[in-house]
Amino acid sequence: MLEDRDLIFELNSMANKLNIDLEGKHVIAAESHFKGNDVERVFLVDKPGTFGAKSFTNGTCLGGTFIIDGEQVAIDSYDIDRLATDEEIAEAQQIHARQTE
Repeated sequence: MLEDRDLIFELNSMANKLNIDLEGKHVIAAESHFKGNDVERVFLVDKPGTFGAKSFTNGTCLGGTFIIDGEQVAIDSYDIDRLATDEEIAEAQQIHARQTE
């Protein structure tokens, strides 16, 4: 049986709610914290060294880029809903390309 302190360590040792390595992956930023539909919230975790991208780190910062507008920001690793699908990524990239023409 887990003691309270063991449970607290387990909860605090997960750097992101998906508990996977997110570096280089596209995720969907949480609708509760970011405006727009799923495609508008596609976020590429592309800033190495932020302490939330790896499942074994204790930080919660994800550095990256919103694909649709190219905005580079840091978001909390618990403010993501899930991994983005290939279709969502492609659609976000197409919208970005149209906007930058």
